[in-house]
Amino acid sequence: MDAAYLAGVSLIAVVWLSPLIEPAGAVLPAIPSLLASASVRRWLGNSVFISTVHTAFQMSVCTSAAYAFARIPFAGKRLVYGIVISGFMIPEQAFFIPIYLMFANLNLHNTYFALIIPGVASPVVLFLLTQFFRGIPTDLDDAAKMDGAGRLLIFLKIILPLSMPVLAVIILYSFLANWNSYLWPLVSATKQDMWTLTIALKKLASTSGLMGGVAAAWLAGAPLILLFFIFQKRIFNGIRFYSGID
Repeated sequence: MDAAYLAGVSLIAVVWLSPLIEPAGAVLPAIPSLLASASVRRWLGNSVFISTVHTAFQMSVCTSAAYAFARIPFAGKRLVYGIVISGFMIPEQAFFIPIYLMFANLNLHNTYFALIIPGVASPVVLFLLTQFFRGIPTDLDDAAKMDGAGRLLIFLKIILPLSMPVLAVIILYSFLANWNSYLWPLVSATKQDMWTLTIALKKLASTSGLMGGVAAAWLAGAPLILLFFIFQKRIFNGIRFYSGID
């Protein structure tokens, strides 16, 4: 049954990706010439740096907040948690213009700060981590406290290691979402030096021809494929946690 399922999924993937697989012989030789361009290397470096730092900040903020909501009692916790999670109900378009105006008033557009900070405090990521942390037995915390461990040590040595399968899925999701982000970098990064590779694809397609544009798309997708292969075991474990599949 598992073999048939994997074979079916693989067949669907091959059919879905066939428009990219077919011209591989013509596209792959164009990638080295793209990388020879200083602008392309700059845009690729921007994408890697922005996505990596954004993901690291998001994990730091959301894991810490989720641990507080899941494990630490404090006055008004349910109210604060409800307010934070209410971010689910607000569409992204509703706060896009206020965020743009805020960064414009602070003269922060065309900076890495403006491209990294928005979205760091994600209600979706916070909710998922809070629910998972609540599922970890509190007996482990009590045992660690008896050995003299404080909250920080419990968080770093018990909660985070036990959450690695789920964290791997969320990290990949966060990195992928930021890597593929288009609208915010498009309006915030108006200088070419601050472009990400996603924004530059249109320019590369118009200046390098069809094969150059497809080669740039391959180049943009390569880090995501690499990340998947690095984290694939943890990703599948995380999916099993959430889906209940044994």
